[in-house]
Amino acid sequence: VQGIIDLVTDTDQSWSGSQRGTPSTVTDGTLDLDTANNFQYTPATDPDTLEFGNETAGQSGFIKVINASGKTIALGSEVKKGTSWDVSTAGTYLVAYYCDGTNVYVSASEALS
Repeated sequence: VQGIIDLVTDTDQSWSGSQRGTPSTVTDGTLDLDTANNFQYTPATDPDTLEFGNETAGQSGFIKVINASGKTIALGSEVKKGTSWDVSTAGTYLVAYYCDGTNVYVSASEALS
């Protein structure tokens, strides 16, 4: 045996280098934070509700919101936003989020297209 590596899979790990997260594609507004940290969200219904599942303190990432038809996007009760939040106008937005374990804080860019 060349070396022994202890592999711990039952505790959270910190990254020591850059990591890439393949975006999870969703159309129903429910983002499962156990699935990914980056998402591509195209709302399929009008209205739709953006909400998070499996919230974990310290998790953060990005959501590319593609809302070409200008569908109304409401927010779940755990989602906290600023007064200028608007992703219901037709366009593509980049949304950053941060979870504290209870709430998810979001900030959206202006429409990028």
